[in-house]
Amino acid sequence: MPKRGKIVFQNMKIENGSISIVDKTLTPTYSIQLHDISIEGGYMDSGSPLEILFRTKNGFCRLGKRGTLKIGVLGGETRGFLSLSDITWSELAGLQVIPLPFLKNRVRIYVEFKHINQDETIVEGTLIHFAPNSQNKPEQSYPFHFTILWNNYNLPFDLALKELVLELFLKIKLKGVMTRMLQTVAKGLYTIIGRNRSHPQDLN
Repeated sequence: MPKRGKIVFQNMKIENGSISIVDKTLTPTYSIQLHDISIEGGYMDSGSPLEILFRTKNGFCRLGKRGTLKIGVLGGETRGFLSLSDITWSELAGLQVIPLPFLKNRVRIYVEFKHINQDETIVEGTLIHFAPNSQNKPEQSYPFHFTILWNNYNLPFDLALKELVLELFLKIKLKGVMTRMLQTVAKGLYTIIGRNRSHPQDLN
């Protein structure tokens, strides 16, 4: 990977794009499918490609079978949002063959973020969990809050996305059985990508 900030593309426009990431070397197989990608005012740092989600003026794509992702930066370009809906836990993690029934349940995530500087972004949001056959009636909502240190995301898009999802899973304030289930998934992700993480104690 090039050094972050060395090769940057700005004001990108993409229509009807798609990204397919499948890693069969992992057990279980890791798979993320993004399609119908539409971006205006796109920002792509070749040394930190995940930043496109947090620095693009506005964008939309479909994720998984029914999921939709919307992103946008507000006036001043220091604040923005990310909205993800109609996606299952397994699609979010990219690990779709783990035999845990709750992973088939749908979730919705809304994030607001603020860039402190070029290297740090504060993320705050809510994850809403839907029980099976809930008819779009939320079962529980869980807040989360963490800081992205972009120098830790000098990774290809798929690895950086796994890292971000792992961070999200570790920081969601869950309760009861859901906590233990999600920690199981988080530990699985940690095994795949977290060998060099500086805070493995978060998994305890």
